[in-house]
Amino acid sequence: MPGELAEFARGFVAVLIVSSWIWTGLSASLAPILRVRTESKRLHRIAARLAVILVFSVIANGYLMAVLQTHFPKRSSNMTPATIRREYAVVHFTARDGIPLVGWFVPCEGSERTAIVCHGVGAYKADMIDFVDALVEGGYNVFTFDFRGHGESGGHTISYGKYEKLDVLAAVDWLKQKHADESRHIVGVAWSMGAATMLLAAAEDTRIEALHIDAAYARTRDIAAVIAAPFPPVYQECGTAIGLLIGSLECGANLYTLAPIDVIASIAPRPIMIVHGDVDPLIPLAQGKQLFEAAGEPKQFVIIKGAGHCQTITIDTPDYQRRMVAFLNDALAETPKR
Repeated sequence: MPGELAEFARGFVAVLIVSSWIWTGLSASLAPILRVRTESKRLHRIAARLAVILVFSVIANGYLMAVLQTHFPKRSSNMTPATIRREYAVVHFTARDGIPLVGWFVPCEGSERTAIVCHGVGAYKADMIDFVDALVEGGYNVFTFDFRGHGESGGHTISYGKYEKLDVLAAVDWLKQKHADESRHIVGVAWSMGAATMLLAAAEDTRIEALHIDAAYARTRDIAAVIAAPFPPVYQECGTAIGLLIGSLECGANLYTLAPIDVIASIAPRPIMIVHGDVDPLIPLAQGKQLFEAAGEPKQFVIIKGAGHCQTITIDTPDYQRRMVAFLNDALAETPKR
């Protein structure tokens, strides 16, 4: 996106400045403890410096994890619904806390059903084009948009659902105000962070009548542990704790306690289909299973063999698309007229 190179440069400088503060503070605070003096023996000085480096590396690792996972470069693309020969309108609307958002409304002639389609972390609305095509073909209007901190929308900070939930709720508000006839029934279709966010939003807004979620996480702290897994043990434990702390400060949300699994049961009796790839390295299959176990009825769980993170619709096409549309149709058939 235009301007992202400048944002990256500012972020890089900020990281260097904060890292230098961490180093200076550690050196000053640990020196008296380690009794590092100019006249100290050379071996003692080396051991003390290594201790400072070790502590610094653990803290810096957590700090970098937090920064890199809460700030992603915004991406753009020439792909639009017109690429797949669908008419669409560019929509500018505002989240409930004032963040400007940009989306697409893709109509399906004569339909009273609209699917809100949500992308994951580091993605943008064009990444959901396969969902858009399948849903319009299946008889649904589609409203997809860039979450805050992504694509053409405002902001540069990601909160993993805490504030993105306000974007989804604003999308529902906009549909009911601007396309009431086309949105007599609203469903949610989302993956990854978008799926977790959709769960949080649906728990608060019963206007979302059914959910098709893919690769959702149960708890943000579990995913932080997965991200830290490649590091040595001390970095896994301390780095994850530090990362969650700093990440929470960065985005203004408690990422340690943020957990869609805590609210999923309240969505019942609205139907939920949970989809997950069985070789997802980022959000393991166990996360989907935990969500399914916590969800109320009616619910369905589909495992896509051989699918990694957000690869399910690609690997399982066209069965994935048929299954999704059939589930949503059945869910709305059982929903009382509003």
